[in-house]
Amino acid sequence: MRCLRTLLLALPACASVPDGPVLVVQTSGGEEIGASTTYGVVFAGRTASKGVARVLVFFGDGPSVETGEIEEAAPGLFTVPVELLVPTAEVSVEPLAPGETVHLAGRTDGVTWRGKGKVAAWGEGVGIETSGGIPPEGALAFRKEEGIWRLSGFVAPAESAPAAVLGPEALWRILLRPRPLGPAPNPPKRPDVH
Repeated sequence: MRCLRTLLLALPACASVPDGPVLVVQTSGGEEIGASTTYGVVFAGRTASKGVARVLVFFGDGPSVETGEIEEAAPGLFTVPVELLVPTAEVSVEPLAPGETVHLAGRTDGVTWRGKGKVAAWGEGVGIETSGGIPPEGALAFRKEEGIWRLSGFVAPAESAPAAVLGPEALWRILLRPRPLGPAPNPPKRPDVH
């Protein structure tokens, strides 16, 4: 019975969007949500597209801070190289479909929040409709594909329309980057990161 209770308590955590890849990028223009992907730390560049940025990576013992120069990763996507080995998310390249439900994650004051949104047709592309809105720093959209949570977009707040989303139509471009993003060849190791 004890094992069954332990298993049942663990199930909800397995079913939720991971919070390890949800980072905070601090630039000269403010804070925005970034993602640690298998291709490096990526963000939308809403607050800055050049200059120095601080990347806050959250572990169980609190945030670790890495500082680096902002680089363009692909049109509309930017990166800050970090040396830490950080939890990553795979990238979805399948387009978002109107009516699809996505899982949202972000950080406000260092605390992870999660929610759901519905993809809506908007202008030439799609947006995300939520009941509670998107905070100023933005959010990440995830979808589950083949049992794996994959990053499917960067979501920016909007006042009256669906929240703008930079989705898989842009994310696939980081796959074509000629040099690897992210961790140095011999990053410092942490026992709590796999």
